[in-house]
Amino acid sequence: MKDVIQGYNRCVFRYIKNIIDHIEKSGDAIDTSAVVCGIVVITNVYLMSMVYQCSSIYACATTNKSITIYIDFMIQMNNIDSNPNSPLKLSSLDAAQFVYKKIFPTVPIAKESPLMHPDMVDICDTSPQDKLSNENKKNSAEMSNNVVVYVDTSDVLNILHQHNIFVRNMTNVLFKLPVFYNEKSETIEYYSLVINKMLRINSVIENIKSNLLREVYTRLINEQRKIYDITLNTNTEIEYLEKYIENLENII
Repeated sequence: MKDVIQGYNRCVFRYIKNIIDHIEKSGDAIDTSAVVCGIVVITNVYLMSMVYQCSSIYACATTNKSITIYIDFMIQMNNIDSNPNSPLKLSSLDAAQFVYKKIFPTVPIAKESPLMHPDMVDICDTSPQDKLSNENKKNSAEMSNNVVVYVDTSDVLNILHQHNIFVRNMTNVLFKLPVFYNEKSETIEYYSLVINKMLRINSVIENIKSNLLREVYTRLINEQRKIYDITLNTNTEIEYLEKYIENLENII
């Protein structure tokens, strides 16, 4: 379970890092709404990949592809928007649909071989040729080479879904300044703190024992709305951020 959550967290923060790298290199001003939309997109890709293969390795590889596709589309979208003579207007929804079509084709495809994580499943299979050559072996030996350990994937996906809700709530609350990580808008300090705080919170959660995760997420998700209401009276954005994260840490 830890690998599944870590895989998702790494994809989210890799996406954010790539966005920041692009901003620092190009100087583009990117709307925060487009950045948040990207988090939604890669979250959906990670979840769908886990449903398809139940492998954090496979999900990370697929999600990393979606990150590149989304950011490339967003760059082109910004280039078109900055051209006043262009009749074409694109939105974050267009970028999301483009990613889904690239990652999950609508045409039927053959399902790939399972890539279950070794912590989740233990598969030791033999090829058809090997089976033919071993026909004279005892039944017990044949069976021992084809043992599949059952994994309750619904439980894994349920906890991952709770984690995604928790992270989405954080980003919806904390990614509140309209322009993301922009020097002219003076949002670099704020978003740098947001990213550091989120990294710290996720690091703490990753080290919680699996049997306690469901209870922890239930409490966090239920309390996030109350925390949001309590901290509305803060004077500055950074003070709000500090109090919000402090309350989450206290619950954990």
